[in-house]
Amino acid sequence: MPTDWNAASYDRVADPQARWGAEVLARLPLEGDENVLDAGCGTGRVTEMLLARLPRGRVVALDASASMLEQARGRLAGFGDRVIYVQADLERLLPVPEKVDAVLSTATFHWVMDHDALFANLAAVLRPGAWLVAQCGGFGNIARFIEVARAVDPNSRRNVHNFQTAEATARRLEASGFTDIQTWLSPAPTPFDTVGDLEAFLETVCLRVHVADMAPEDRAAFVKAVAARMPDRTLDYVRLNIMARRAARGLDSIGRHLPAVSTQRHGGPLPKSYVRLTHPLVRDTKGGELRQATWDEALDRTVAGLQAALAKRASGAERAPVGIFSCSKATNEVNYAAQKLSRVVLGSNNIDSCNRT
Repeated sequence: MPTDWNAASYDRVADPQARWGAEVLARLPLEGDENVLDAGCGTGRVTEMLLARLPRGRVVALDASASMLEQARGRLAGFGDRVIYVQADLERLLPVPEKVDAVLSTATFHWVMDHDALFANLAAVLRPGAWLVAQCGGFGNIARFIEVARAVDPNSRRNVHNFQTAEATARRLEASGFTDIQTWLSPAPTPFDTVGDLEAFLETVCLRVHVADMAPEDRAAFVKAVAARMPDRTLDYVRLNIMARRAARGLDSIGRHLPAVSTQRHGGPLPKSYVRLTHPLVRDTKGGELRQATWDEALDRTVAGLQAALAKRASGAERAPVGIFSCSKATNEVNYAAQKLSRVVLGSNNIDSCNRT
């Protein structure tokens, strides 16, 4: 799969995305002095509209694509240091310098495969009470177009999409600590004035993956064949609309979730509470402050620590300086496996059971 976009071509053809972006931006409450994250800024067309509504504010223009960000830098150069550019993956912790007052996103979330991670990462950079206003491809998006492309070539490679329902999205938002949630699908059939306009859009956006490795003449022929099967020159877009606020962290907000925590039993409501940890925490020094880390870093530290402990045991310096807490609420089989792991693999008799683990 191609790892980047033809940003210049996208900028020329993305009138539908810019039009949807203007509609979504109109829903975002702003005073004009906020710090806003544009999550998936693309070439900066919608970002430019956002900056017009922030005469005293700033924007973090974030995108996974280096070429998109380069195009955005050119478009937004006149705004100077009011724009910070960040290349990042929305599925990973976001390297945003400070918490933001709002998140705007258009035509982006359907490119993100893990929406649980997406909303958790956005919640992590939003101030309590701040708005997330977004729109992306939703369930049923371009279904007819996909069938047309398959009819032309049954082996056609689709862009990797994640078109979600409004209901599933609302559940994910709640689990990530959002309130005042509104999600809905809206049909957005998008006609093109000419066949040439349609073909340019298909090649740059909808057929990007399939035509990426084709010779230029084969690419043009395939795009024309798909467009020829669309006599109305209309793409059957369906948009997933999202409005939600980051939950306040005050006592009232926490209190609403405490019953869910206190009644947790084997897959109960705790996984849906925002007070549940969604990312690992590590310390850089013994007794130091906990900080959020990636799973890769946390697992690497765990492996390194266990290897060091086993090395000490092997050297005869001391028994393995590790211990395990099992859980009295676990099954007998799970506790038996924990005993074997501790005594046989780690060489440690330091194992206990506690119903508060």
